[in-house]
Amino acid sequence: MANPHSQFRRARCKPVGTRIFRNANTLVYGRGALAHLKTLSSRKALILTGLNAMEASGLLAETVSYLEAAGAHVEVARMPRPEPPIEDVEAHLETAIALQPDTLVALGGGSVIDSAKALWAFYEHPELDHRAIYKTQVSQPYPLPQLGRRAQLVAVPSTSGTGSETSGVSILVDSGTRLKRVLLSSQLVPTLAICDPDVAWPMPARLAAHTGMDALTHALESVISPWSTDFSEPLALRAAQLIFQNMRAAVDGDRAAREKMHYAATLAGMAINNSITGLAHGMDKIGLHFDLPHGLTCAVLLPYTLQFSASQSQASYAKIARRLGLPGEGEAALAAALLRSLVQLERDIGIPQGFQELGLEAREFEAAVSLVQEYALKAGPTVFSPRVPSPEELTELYLRAFRGQLAD
Repeated sequence: MANPHSQFRRARCKPVGTRIFRNANTLVYGRGALAHLKTLSSRKALILTGLNAMEASGLLAETVSYLEAAGAHVEVARMPRPEPPIEDVEAHLETAIALQPDTLVALGGGSVIDSAKALWAFYEHPELDHRAIYKTQVSQPYPLPQLGRRAQLVAVPSTSGTGSETSGVSILVDSGTRLKRVLLSSQLVPTLAICDPDVAWPMPARLAAHTGMDALTHALESVISPWSTDFSEPLALRAAQLIFQNMRAAVDGDRAAREKMHYAATLAGMAINNSITGLAHGMDKIGLHFDLPHGLTCAVLLPYTLQFSASQSQASYAKIARRLGLPGEGEAALAAALLRSLVQLERDIGIPQGFQELGLEAREFEAAVSLVQEYALKAGPTVFSPRVPSPEELTELYLRAFRGQLAD
């Protein structure tokens, strides 16, 4: 069967002409950076956070106290689910409209920050059709009315993975189909990102591993992306280097390594905000069917998608390998060294080498592949990957990732 996306192959070459490099308007980082909230000019602030983690750690109370010290009246709204549907965001829209905040603070992981971006858009522009602007297939940014006229958005990540604090993307879940819906616009980049590693310190080891692998997937996919640029590539390479150097110690609870991982995630987020993610992200919809964390799904897929793309990305793989100080003579040897190093890293931090290690049944997995295949083939990260799989190749990739079987 012919690849239905072959018409995109010419479009995947690097664009020429004027480009735009985007980043958060202001980035405040370092241990204790959360206290920067005291300097904000704000009368009313709405904090969006998860159910328990930030309250249990005391970070929610700390955030409230800083905003109150800035003179703001503060209210808190909670997101009840880790992969929220649009309905969960809409449930807080009345609260925002009643409060009329001039500051929205997203305190939490990537899903909380993505939800806050949606709430920001809905609050500032009530005329928007919420479901129409969130699309199932997105490969490039599209227009959104200007944000920031009624409120500033402050993103405070509590995990070290998604990079959502610097990106113009918001991903929610369709509650009916369990597929991801995407809003992609430069307007969504938060006004301010506060990257305080102390906020991410309470993460348990497993969450540190999963979110760290999400950041590494961002970094590696950004480097090999046809949309990588001279501005995004150094960010992605540095992020990959920091992650390979610090991931093991970070999972073991080393505080200095956790700090480096937190910055690496933001660097990788800045990179993909100016390039695009790749095939592992295009295929990650399979994880939603089994309620798997996004970072874990990407981690399991990544060795297989990198191996699949190697024929089109050898020079980029070699560049990454050299940055990591891996041995090898010639691009092919360096690419192989990178794949081996990735697999070893995943083993060292407890990432399964295949989905079947998670207890999934083969028949159920194959049925899920049939459900997500068309969606995955049309996803922007797939279409604009260095090598676009045919339907048969995509199925084979999923099955290899299930069995834990890299190609010979």
